[in-house]
Amino acid sequence: MQKNYFTSAGWLLVLSCLVVGCGSGNSGDDSSEVKGPDRLIARDSGGDIIIPVSAFNETPIFDDWFFEVSGGGTNFNFYLYKPITYNSNTDKNYPLLIVLHGDNGYNDRRPKITPYPLRSGVFNEFVAEDDVTLLATGRDSLNSHVKDAFVIHPEIPYINRSDINSDPLGYWNPNSLNNIVNYLIAKYRIDTSRIYLTGASMGGGGTFYYAQTAPSKFAAIIPICNGLYEYYWRAVILQDMPIWLFHNYDDQTVKLHSSILPTVNQFMSINVMSTFPSTFPPDNEYTISYDSVGGPQAWVMGTNFVSGTFNFTLYPNGGHNAWDKTYKKAEVWDWLFSKTNVR
Repeated sequence: MQKNYFTSAGWLLVLSCLVVGCGSGNSGDDSSEVKGPDRLIARDSGGDIIIPVSAFNETPIFDDWFFEVSGGGTNFNFYLYKPITYNSNTDKNYPLLIVLHGDNGYNDRRPKITPYPLRSGVFNEFVAEDDVTLLATGRDSLNSHVKDAFVIHPEIPYINRSDINSDPLGYWNPNSLNNIVNYLIAKYRIDTSRIYLTGASMGGGGTFYYAQTAPSKFAAIIPICNGLYEYYWRAVILQDMPIWLFHNYDDQTVKLHSSILPTVNQFMSINVMSTFPSTFPPDNEYTISYDSVGGPQAWVMGTNFVSGTFNFTLYPNGGHNAWDKTYKKAEVWDWLFSKTNVR
């Protein structure tokens, strides 16, 4: 059932937007046609959320390369990593990597951004054991591709768990994410043909959903340990986008058969289980790569690499955490940053 999120304050916001011309921030998503419960984005009764562009405030944490950015009351706060060569190389445009955290990254003290959500992303090594202190040495551990890109790690605001749909920015709202991306494009030399998106768990689902709302925006995406759920029937929107999905066979939080395989089957138009080895759980990680011309082809990481439009890697174990090992693989970043949006 679709909820009506407009209060009297909400209608005042709409009226003010119409008067001052702030626009709807519509990302091209036909949200009003989404079937099933609101899982990845809260909506108003018209299927769209009107969000004015906030004045972002960047506070440097380490010199001029790692920032804590406040998005105001209507946008996500986020961490921003700036490439080491940005100030010295004034002619180069840089790729942008967006990293979406999972459910355990909820912030319960809005609007202060907290380091903990960085644990499940590419900034893992920046966070000390106390989950509070940030370490400058984390930069040394970044993959070379990541180190030479702009990286943003948004943080969702507080959610009232008694009614998770009560906060219109509670899940990965693409309109608010677009505000961040547009802000960075306007301020920095971002290569708009090389914008990449990844996320783990709830962030993996958010990756699929955000990409669906703006499929021409991204050169490639990496969703981890989450599928499309009830949105998988819209997978046709992403058929031409390079995607690499990762999952653990023994994940009991987001289960392989109920969430991941329906997603993979939609993209590959086959029963993907029929391509896997006969032993389960598999002895080693296993990847199937698919493109519309060559069909499905199997390979093991590091050998006989086949890069189709859609790639799916299944690890034999690891529970719900498939992100730590994925983000540590140089092959993953080689694949991602090789993609350019020429669609």
